[in-house]
Amino acid sequence: MQVQVEQSRRLVFDDGTPVRSASAMARLGDGWLVAQDDATHGAWVRPDGVRRVRLLPPRDGLDVFGEAEGTKQHKPDLEAACGLAGPLGTGVLLLGSGSTPTRCGGVVVLERDGEPLVTSGELGGLYAAVAAALEVPEGQLDVEGVARNGEVLRWFQRGNAAAGVPTASVDVGLPGLMEALRGERDPADVPLRAPRRYDLGPA
Repeated sequence: MQVQVEQSRRLVFDDGTPVRSASAMARLGDGWLVAQDDATHGAWVRPDGVRRVRLLPPRDGLDVFGEAEGTKQHKPDLEAACGLAGPLGTGVLLLGSGSTPTRCGGVVVLERDGEPLVTSGELGGLYAAVAAALEVPEGQLDVEGVARNGEVLRWFQRGNAAAGVPTASVDVGLPGLMEALRGERDPADVPLRAPRRYDLGPA
């Protein structure tokens, strides 16, 4: 595979504030939605600028989090993203890593007439079920990727060889997850299937 860089640009919001990180990104409308794992808002990178999009409510009155400030434990840690398409429109799904209870959230951003429509919710019961399906010990879940195939989402767990945690994946029903985000279903009851482990060889 060959990759050619056609252009580069500084990733800053329209007001000049730097985008703090780019932990996950997916196509949204005529641009890209970029998640910041240490903030409650994302960056919608479009041809005419970079717009701040609120993804989650403030936590303890804060919108950004860091180790130096002693607030790192509150960050949403949105680490996985994929595109969505359906009767409600095209959009993006963002998922927290699940490594702590505060990082078990999900966010859906739909694009409608050039505006973002955001739905978010806590999915702790689903993350617990994913950890059980993958036999991941408590505190070792680390969802770092998600891919969509029709009505199925494949969640990818980042392995930790030192802790004996394998790289793995499990399939999650998309309709059930959407119902859980809307508060119409218990997250613990979202269907799961096909847990897999991957041998990636030595580092």
